[in-house]
Amino acid sequence: MVNVVNFFNKRRLKRKFYELIAGKKIDYYNCNFNEIISLGYNCEISQRLSDIFKKGKFEHYLYTWSYEYDRNLFLESLNHLNNFANSDYAVLPSGMIKHKKYNIGFHSRYEKELINENNLLSDKVIEAVEELKSRLNHLALKFEDVFGSDKSVLFVIKLAYKDFNEDLNFISDLNKIIKNKFTNPKAKYKLLVVISRKDYPLELRSRLVNQKIENVDFGIIEAFSPAAFTDIKGDIFGWYKLLKSYIKSK
Repeated sequence: MVNVVNFFNKRRLKRKFYELIAGKKIDYYNCNFNEIISLGYNCEISQRLSDIFKKGKFEHYLYTWSYEYDRNLFLESLNHLNNFANSDYAVLPSGMIKHKKYNIGFHSRYEKELINENNLLSDKVIEAVEELKSRLNHLALKFEDVFGSDKSVLFVIKLAYKDFNEDLNFISDLNKIIKNKFTNPKAKYKLLVVISRKDYPLELRSRLVNQKIENVDFGIIEAFSPAAFTDIKGDIFGWYKLLKSYIKSK
């Protein structure tokens, strides 16, 4: 028990340290984009956004705190935001709840209460799923509203290496979906695709980064964080530098 307590104390201290040395904080509500929206594939982007914005405040959308297990299903989900929450759900071993239709994990308000000491599901599951469905419905509709606005939006997504052509097709398809979803001609957006040197093969990295796709930029950091430690690991300073090269105070 003492070791567990020490681990979490050290983790909290590391979070405080990174928040302190993130540099001058940016006011989310007074920067060069109206919205900065994470598209996943996990929480690492949102952790870094919480570091660089004043008091950690920024607008949360559907994929802000999620883990996308299947990027093709993620693309499909973007076209069904109006009824996104309609799905079966399952509790994952981590305590997250998985949206079965699109294979996306979400954090529950009851995360630590869903699996008891015998590794069995608790009686909080039904309540947790209903709360999550309500929250996802709100966030999905909030996200859909962005596409009908005249806002300037920065979308940020992590791209894990799979296959060069598949990766390029995925980003091209994502960009087409985003472009087609905007209905107001005054709206503007940039899609920032982030890869890591540790993950993406050297011989393919420059080919990808030099692709010319309208509204799409590619950024590189040294390494992504392990999924369970997005708050304290990975190339945190690389993220700060990259994000701040796009997000500026007015």
